[in-house]
Amino acid sequence: MAEKKCRWHIDFLTAVTTLDEVWYTMDTTDRERQWANGLKQLRGARVPLDGFGSSDCRCNSHLFFFQKRPSLRVFRQCSVRSIQEHAPIAWVRPDG
Repeated sequence: MAEKKCRWHIDFLTAVTTLDEVWYTMDTTDRERQWANGLKQLRGARVPLDGFGSSDCRCNSHLFFFQKRPSLRVFRQCSVRSIQEHAPIAWVRPDG
């Protein structure tokens, strides 16, 4: 079987790690940069690779490492509180 071709940053991550949980929103506004700015403010956030996922903006990175993953509740409080008109944030685990 042929190896999956890596096109997006997430393809490179899923090739070497397991996806645990996805946080998402159905917001009509692109929130990626705002979410990255919120994540880097959370306790324990570290940037493992400069430039990852942020080639289309001036952010240092859109990839963060936490020794202990922050809870979705904490992330929601940080994001929704600081971003006006933010749509609800939901989550899903790949195993159902």
